[in-house]
Amino acid sequence: MITDVQILSAIKNRLSAPNAWTKGVFARDAHNHAAFTGGPLACQWCLIGAIMAETRIALCGVEFDQQNVPVNLETAYFAIQQRIQKLLIDCLPSPIKPRTITTLMAFNDSQETVAPVIWFIEKTIEDNQ
Repeated sequence: MITDVQILSAIKNRLSAPNAWTKGVFARDAHNHAAFTGGPLACQWCLIGAIMAETRIALCGVEFDQQNVPVNLETAYFAIQQRIQKLLIDCLPSPIKPRTITTLMAFNDSQETVAPVIWFIEKTIEDNQ
């Protein structure tokens, strides 16, 4: 099974591609319109949109848990997404409050470039290895 650090690395790689980062919406298409985060038209993502997209990829092919019981993929999707969000929220700089998903969105949308977002993801990876 893929680890949380591997998912964080995939999020970093997704956002590091040229012109792949956005703000204000979860994802955009080539015409700068809002797009489904996991859809084939999406070519730019905000931090939360990248979490959504990479969580879906991490679940591809997952059908059974450790007890060989079928997994409810939607439940697993939200559980992994919440874990990744919590790892990132826990690494937000101390003065930033409250520590919620809304704060992660605000952090992403307050940046002028992707560089601080990438640094933040790298710090979260480093703190969780």
